[in-house]
Amino acid sequence: MLFKIKLFIYISLFPFFSFAQKTIDIEKINIIASRTTLYSSSNIEIIDSLIKSQNKTAGIEELLSLVSPVFVKSYGGAGGLASITLRGCSSNHTSVNWNGFTVNSLTTGDVDLSLFQSSFFENINIISGASASLFGSGTFGGVIELNNKNNNKTTNFSTNILYEKGSFGSHKYFLDMNTSSKLIQYKLSFHRFSADNNFMYIDRYKADAPVEYRKHNSYKNLGIMQNLFIKLPSDNNIDIGFWCFTKNKKLPEIAGSYGISNKEQEDKSLKLFIRLNKKYDKSRISIGSAFFNDKLHYTDKINPEDIKFYIDSEINCKKIINDFSFRYLLSDKLNAELGGIINYLQAEVNSYDEIKDEINYAIFAAGRFQLKNFTSKISFRTEFSEFIQPQYLFSIGLMLKTSQKVNYKINISNKFRRPTFNERYWKPGGDKNILSETGITGEIGLDIKLIDKKQNLLKYDFSIYANKINNMIQWIPVEGVWSAVNNKTVISRGVENRIKYKFSFMNVKYQIITSYYFTLSTLEKVFNISENTTGKQLTYVPKHISKTNLNISYKKINSALSWAFTGKRFTTGDNAPEFELPAFNVFNFYSLYNFNYKKYNISTGIKITNIFNKSYEIMKSYPVPGRAFYFNIGFSVK
Repeated sequence: MLFKIKLFIYISLFPFFSFAQKTIDIEKINIIASRTTLYSSSNIEIIDSLIKSQNKTAGIEELLSLVSPVFVKSYGGAGGLASITLRGCSSNHTSVNWNGFTVNSLTTGDVDLSLFQSSFFENINIISGASASLFGSGTFGGVIELNNKNNNKTTNFSTNILYEKGSFGSHKYFLDMNTSSKLIQYKLSFHRFSADNNFMYIDRYKADAPVEYRKHNSYKNLGIMQNLFIKLPSDNNIDIGFWCFTKNKKLPEIAGSYGISNKEQEDKSLKLFIRLNKKYDKSRISIGSAFFNDKLHYTDKINPEDIKFYIDSEINCKKIINDFSFRYLLSDKLNAELGGIINYLQAEVNSYDEIKDEINYAIFAAGRFQLKNFTSKISFRTEFSEFIQPQYLFSIGLMLKTSQKVNYKINISNKFRRPTFNERYWKPGGDKNILSETGITGEIGLDIKLIDKKQNLLKYDFSIYANKINNMIQWIPVEGVWSAVNNKTVISRGVENRIKYKFSFMNVKYQIITSYYFTLSTLEKVFNISENTTGKQLTYVPKHISKTNLNISYKKINSALSWAFTGKRFTTGDNAPEFELPAFNVFNFYSLYNFNYKKYNISTGIKITNIFNKSYEIMKSYPVPGRAFYFNIGFSVK
């Protein structure tokens, strides 16, 4: 392992030594658009800034549930595990990136969205079906980008303090500070959450479906993020990010249980990155490095008064990520980018026989050719790892603009997902020789802007897609032991529709965003003959999802009403109707009043979630809170 670390450090530092060489100073132009913007032809949905500003106290999972194609699998109540389903794929089929660095778990491959606070990020983008040639492993569903952005203001200072109190013992505290000069910008964000989560629910798994209070369900969450943007001479700039958080969550028994839980989980994370960008007249160089350290501690007792734990499990994962890219503007119609990535990964888990580590790396190339009404995008990537065969990836996208209002697009790409550390090393049940998941995705889309004026916008987005996953990994019993095996071939296909309408009438501003997503995600082959699930919908993948958000602004008052419909979900592989979870509708209301005096602002707001007190479950046996009220007050200085 020592040799691998030394080799990794040498390769990691080499690009920085190379960059220090003298360069030719010629006239500069701006070619700093993101790789996603330039080379991705997938459907990109940007979280609307108005909706984001109205939901400053919301976590990422709540925000995505309101307005995006993401189906969030929430395990009941604030602070509970919240994972991702996008385009009918599993939670480890969506990559979550922070400023270009993947934050997915080494052990499970997914992300717990309840750990992330939405107000920490200036931009939140959902790239459905994102190509693996641009983003790497685990993008069958897509990519979620969480980005911090320099506001490019010459001089600026602002401070924002916000407090929210709500039902079920909920308290939230926020602090944001931003200061900048001609050469530097610094941003600090802080939050502290706590809640008892002792809400009432109907336990339909018990006789006579009694009304009970949720027990042993409290949580505490603390997070800090700092960002530093530095402008250097000769068009150099450095971006630095620091992010740490901790969450302590008591884990309740599932509904239907007569016992009292003693389970608890503590999550801790430290994330750091630095990125150096250099602009030339027709080119750009970018070098980035990141260090992530994620820890999880899970405990359980037989009796609450016991001193010793019945289960005491710890996970400690570390990542060192380095990337390098060079972009060149060949002409005003053609540009290209070359780059490489190298990762050092390490996991210390009780259920592994020793500390596991590995190095994987990738090289990629991308190009974009653009005429007046036609754009083509192409990218290639090769992924290398110590334990799997090289993966050769491609993506081809075409866009045709037939008028100022209509834009057609089509893309095709192949995908793969590298097995997680658990799937390889868990004892018993892991398989070091397990195969990577592979597949292919195709998509056809249409964007229409019927109205595009300063105060009025009417836009319609449509996509139809198909996605095939081979060698899908599943944990199944093999000779009495739950084991990771390449057990499935899955095909997901669907239709996505989204309409955005903005207009003003009699000094009142209106915005309506409505969407409908149809997903058919079925098992086409199951290699374990004991399963009779061929042709069935995947568990916890709703076929129908619809979301609507209405925002109304008048002078100092801003209000919103949201509605989300989620179709029925099957909880068993054979789609047995007696075990399905029924469809549900949820309505939420928000209202905010702003009072401004010179450079000061005072805001007060109210939020009502689950207005009609609907009793439902997103995941089986994990009830969701009924109607809840939240009040907030904020103070800011600019």
